[in-house]
Amino acid sequence: MSGPVFGRFSWPGHREMERLMRSPLGALAEQPWLDTVGIFALRRWYFPLSRLWAAAGISDGLVTSFLDAAGIAPGRGTVAAAAQLALARYGAARRRLNAATQAWDAAFFEGRGAGQPAEALAHLDGERLAAAFAHVTTRAAFYPLWLLADPPPVRWDIAPPAQLDAIHGAMREHPERAYGAPAETPIAVSPPHRAAAGTRRWLRFASPSPRMGDFAFARVTEPPDAKDAPSVIVANGVCIEVDYVEGGLDVAGTLAGMGVRVIELVTPWHGRRTQPGWYGGEAFFGRAPLGAIDLFVAEVKEIAALVGWARAQFGTPVGIAGFSLGALASQLVATHCAHWPAALRPDALLLAAHSGRLENVTFAGRLTVELGLGDALTASGWTRETLMGWLPLLNPGPAAGIDPARIVSVVGLADRITPAQDGVELCERWRIPAANRFVSNQCHFSKPVHLYRHRAPLERFHALLTGAAQSNSSSRNDLRR
Repeated sequence: MSGPVFGRFSWPGHREMERLMRSPLGALAEQPWLDTVGIFALRRWYFPLSRLWAAAGISDGLVTSFLDAAGIAPGRGTVAAAAQLALARYGAARRRLNAATQAWDAAFFEGRGAGQPAEALAHLDGERLAAAFAHVTTRAAFYPLWLLADPPPVRWDIAPPAQLDAIHGAMREHPERAYGAPAETPIAVSPPHRAAAGTRRWLRFASPSPRMGDFAFARVTEPPDAKDAPSVIVANGVCIEVDYVEGGLDVAGTLAGMGVRVIELVTPWHGRRTQPGWYGGEAFFGRAPLGAIDLFVAEVKEIAALVGWARAQFGTPVGIAGFSLGALASQLVATHCAHWPAALRPDALLLAAHSGRLENVTFAGRLTVELGLGDALTASGWTRETLMGWLPLLNPGPAAGIDPARIVSVVGLADRITPAQDGVELCERWRIPAANRFVSNQCHFSKPVHLYRHRAPLERFHALLTGAAQSNSSSRNDLRR
């Protein structure tokens, strides 16, 4: 089944991507050079276009407001003309998405979908997804302005050290307070409908983090025979918006195909949870380190709430699969869940493209260096030394709060975004068994491709969830190729 269609372009669905990844093109795409291409594309193209797109969201369609929000001088008439055309396309797509979202909310969570056939709900979900995809792809409308104005990749709004201390200072030396178990969280469940990978539902609940102040959403996909299926909470990487784009490199779809119930959290500040004037994931960089702390605290509590919900609903094992940014959040779940009620603790954990030291992601990761995060921090009064004082709220602890034999690590030795050695060192510190460590020569962007083509890490994780694995195996998993 194909993904959403925009113009003449169809985003590949899960099955099409499966075939593509098994082809020679897939073999080419899992090579270590992909980070160089990916970082260049993000820094020079996708993020600057996204910056313009986000500025349009708070312009009310006015050229002068847009140019001011984007930091572009009015200049020549060609700039204003290009802005007017882009804003028109953006506005039309935004209105379509707003209408589709209102209809979706009414049917899925406001009771108006009760009694509707599953086909009608599937149609509404498809309409909302198509409208969201059309909306995010209006970034292309800003291409002429990208050429004319050379916009920055990130909007910097960094709180100085004193402000961060006023907000989170009481928890800096006591991170367990920040990452305490959430209070009982009521979770609304939508009516079911059919999707390509199985039965689809959506969840909605108030974020347990008061710093978010919004609704969290999660997409649930159940395999055809889900009675005894384990559940996996998926925490995705930065800029991955599961409520706006479906298909592509979808590891969650692979897990669903393995008979797992997949619950994909819409990451804070992504998708419909994105704050006005920002693009999905931008605030994680642009508001660092406050943005990182706020996002991690919220995501950890939201994951805990989903673990508790899945365990209460289905009575089967519950795991967490974290990828990139989601893996950094999942490490914090593993660190602090020892102090939570047993019902909120995961039974197994998959960490892919992870790092045990956020300071190295910040100051040595190629993406953050290319974005200029270090310079932006310095300009706001931060030094490496002052930042180090906040690491207890950002880094995983000395030991995991779950059995290390139930943690699977996936590290790419060529990863320069989340430096690989820090992921390897975390495995040593947490004493994760060699049988659960999967090391390859992939980079950050080629790692998802590698997981498509070499599924041993996913199979090991699945075996741990279903109890089929022998956790005391001593064989090392080395997939270097």
